[in-house]
Amino acid sequence: MFRNRNQCRFTAALEIRRLSFFPGRLLTWYCLHGHCANSKVSLISGRGGNTWPLCVTTKTFIHNFNVDLQVISEIIEQWKVELIQLNPPATIDSIKRAEQIVHYTFPPDFKELYLISDGFKDRDWRPNMFSLWPLQRIIDEYSEELSRNTGNSSYQDEHARNFVGFCDYLINIHQIGFFKNSIGVYKSYDEFNPIAQSFTEALQLINKDADLIY
Repeated sequence: MFRNRNQCRFTAALEIRRLSFFPGRLLTWYCLHGHCANSKVSLISGRGGNTWPLCVTTKTFIHNFNVDLQVISEIIEQWKVELIQLNPPATIDSIKRAEQIVHYTFPPDFKELYLISDGFKDRDWRPNMFSLWPLQRIIDEYSEELSRNTGNSSYQDEHARNFVGFCDYLINIHQIGFFKNSIGVYKSYDEFNPIAQSFTEALQLINKDADLIY
């Protein structure tokens, strides 16, 4: 499986880190090809062997891995302090199913968070009335918008085909989500407005009640 000893050590270290962050979860980060510093990294499911190539080098991955986990941990900790009801973790299979239905590959930080919690439970929301959707609602909202607007040569049709929401404000006054083939996170209201470069940055803005999210 591994080409050199460095790869074994790298994988073992990351596996220990993952298991300490997600107790009981059978997940492993694999360094698959070449020398360790320039290798490509993929997420491997210990159950079922599903693979997500991340298309980054080991060096880049280690930096992003450490930063993302800390940020995600802080975001979730704030939700707990606010007594928000969180769903149990999503599974790798359920995330892949959602990706197939909405025709979009979620970014790694999105998957990291959803492997801890599958959104807010029973449409709970933060004090600022923003609610993070579980995967099934992401699918339902996307499918409903698609079926309602397919065929319109207008903003609505573009929204239905290309916008994948994951959060709403005040029972769907407006949504926050990804725009296919574009980097970052967008607010969907009368038009698409970029609000963040990443999923975790968008959640930080929501937690901070920043003006950009309204």
